[in-house]
Amino acid sequence: MKNIMISFIILMVTSFTSISAEKLSCDDLTDIANTLDEVSAALKSAGKIEEDSEPDKALRDILDALHQLVKAEKGEKALAANVKSMEKAWQAMNWKAFRQSLDRVIGSIDKINHRDCD
Repeated sequence: MKNIMISFIILMVTSFTSISAEKLSCDDLTDIANTLDEVSAALKSAGKIEEDSEPDKALRDILDALHQLVKAEKGEKALAANVKSMEKAWQAMNWKAFRQSLDRVIGSIDKINHRDCD
């Protein structure tokens, strides 16, 4: 089961890491939030993630993509703060804090989407 979850995380990253530095469409925001929801669920089942493992590297790629999202969504302080918290948790290999920060990032994206797209 753990290998399936790890493979799923890596698959999700490949569809997620193409964020550009321009403001995203409503559909893009929805897709990103949905993908992050799936990553969050997969992380809950994945168990311990070893440093420098494929899942660890995939999560680094997610963080890189989220930094691009922060640049694209200039002025979104909550999103930026939540991504920063995620980064700190990733560096500390604190997966519980990482998942909590990831869930807050999803909430921030949902708020942006609701404000700009509904």
